[in-house]
Amino acid sequence: MGVTLQSFNYMCRWVKPQHRSICELGDQQFMCCNLFPEGSYTKTYWQNKGLEHIYLDINGRGGSLMVDLNEDIDIDKQFDIITDFGTLEHVNDFYMGFKNVHKICKTRGLIIHILPAPGHWPDHGTWRAGVGFFMKLSKSMKYDLLDCHIEPTYIGGTDADQIYVVMEKKSENDFVDRETFDTFGCIKEYDDEIYEKGKGRIT
Repeated sequence: MGVTLQSFNYMCRWVKPQHRSICELGDQQFMCCNLFPEGSYTKTYWQNKGLEHIYLDINGRGGSLMVDLNEDIDIDKQFDIITDFGTLEHVNDFYMGFKNVHKICKTRGLIIHILPAPGHWPDHGTWRAGVGFFMKLSKSMKYDLLDCHIEPTYIGGTDADQIYVVMEKKSENDFVDRETFDTFGCIKEYDDEIYEKGKGRIT
C-alpha cells in the first residue's frame, strides 16, 4: 500500500520540528498523491525536510534495509517516528511485527499505523486490527493513544475503509508476551500469497 494524499496529509499532522528520524515499514512510494510524481519514493521528501530516513523491507527496493519482520530484527538504532502504511497486515507473524516496531521506536517517539479496517480490502494481506485491538495494545504497553479511528479511503470503494492510529511510546518497557497479545482481538481474515517467509515481499 502506497502513501496517498489522504495518508500523507494525516502523517503531516503529527510530524513536528523535534522529530529528527523516521523509519518506514515497506519501501513506501507516493500513489494517487498529486503533490508528488506517481511512484516516487517518500524518502526524498523526508530527507529534504531534514529527517534521517530508513525503509525496512525484505525486498530491498528503494535502498531499504533488508530485514524479515517475522524475526526479531537486529537494528542498533531507534527512531522518532515509525510508520506502517499497509505493511504489517502482510507479515505472517503479526505479533513479531508489532514487537519489532516497539523495539525500534524511541521513548516518546510516535508509532503511526494506517491499515485496512476489519472487513475491508478483501484478499489484501492477512491480518486486520480494529479500534479495540489498538486500545488494548496501548493500555497494556502504556502507550498514549493519540488517535484511533476508521474512515473511508477517498480513492477506494465501499470496502476500502482504513484504520488510522497514532501512539506515543512512553517508556522502554518489555513488549507484551504473545499470549496476552493474542487476546487483543487481531483477526486473520485472509491467506496472504504476497508474502512467503524468506521468499516473498512486503508491499
